[in-house]
Amino acid sequence: MGAKKTILKNLAIILIIGCGGCLPDKALLQEKEALLQQVKELESGIAKNKELAARQTTLREQLKVLQDNSESLEKQIAPLDKEQQQLDQRLKEKTAQLESHWDRVVLKSGTSIGCRVVNIEGSKLTLESEAGLSKTGDISAIKAITFGDPKATPSIFPEKKTPLNKPRTPVTPGMTANRPFVIKLTVRRPGGGGLTDKSVDYDNKTQKVQYKIEAKSREGVRVLENATLKIVSVGKHVTDRNKYKVLLSEELPLTLKPGEAKNLLTKVVSNEYDNNRTAKFGFKNYGYLCLVYDQNNKLITQKISPRFLERHIEDFETLGEERKIEL
Repeated sequence: MGAKKTILKNLAIILIIGCGGCLPDKALLQEKEALLQQVKELESGIAKNKELAARQTTLREQLKVLQDNSESLEKQIAPLDKEQQQLDQRLKEKTAQLESHWDRVVLKSGTSIGCRVVNIEGSKLTLESEAGLSKTGDISAIKAITFGDPKATPSIFPEKKTPLNKPRTPVTPGMTANRPFVIKLTVRRPGGGGLTDKSVDYDNKTQKVQYKIEAKSREGVRVLENATLKIVSVGKHVTDRNKYKVLLSEELPLTLKPGEAKNLLTKVVSNEYDNNRTAKFGFKNYGYLCLVYDQNNKLITQKISPRFLERHIEDFETLGEERKIEL
């Protein structure tokens, strides 16, 4: 405002001098116009300053509102964080309970079974006993299920479900999350069992040995990681029924997601023998051992044929060596 008063004062002096009895000269008129222009610019600047001051006031008010809202949100979040911590703790305790206690399955017939519920898929329910035996049935026969029941005791599945020819050397299945993985193994020889061709010798035979294995997870949640599937092909001597030899031994990596199935194929090995007439020699493919180990080298599951070999897993660790096994 002081600059505007000074300009107006100078303008008044110019007008008084110019009206002293004569018309103002050209220089005075130009100075007058310049002073008037300065007045306009000052008035415009003052208006802008007022506008900026008003905007600044508005922004300060908005900032205060945001700060108030932030404080309000922090007050609302604090109890939610506490509630989340309580839920996490309850989940941890419940998980520990489920893993430390057996599940109780009550059938509609009134029978109560203490077991592990390892999979629920569609209308089918798979149960597992303390011995690692699985049993699948229709879920419509179930009346109630209590997971992690502290009062549940493990039940024994019917005797007909127990495996025949138990191994002489007990094998402890590998455990993950306090229960073994449930895996179905299907083993077959590509092209069937007739992979036998004539050798160079007119009556010798060359047997090609190869296996195709389908490993399917029966798990509903857990993932099998960094496991190893070992397949061992055992040959039996054509004349000495107590003499055996490992024809093929191969380890294949295995990882399975819940419900996933994978096909694994071994290499091909050739085996020559003769079981005709008098010049008999060599070993003929007799059976196999298919073993799955977890990442801690604990046996999870196995499929062995014939069952006689199940009692001699440790006898077939070295490839190519002949060994005597008494029946």
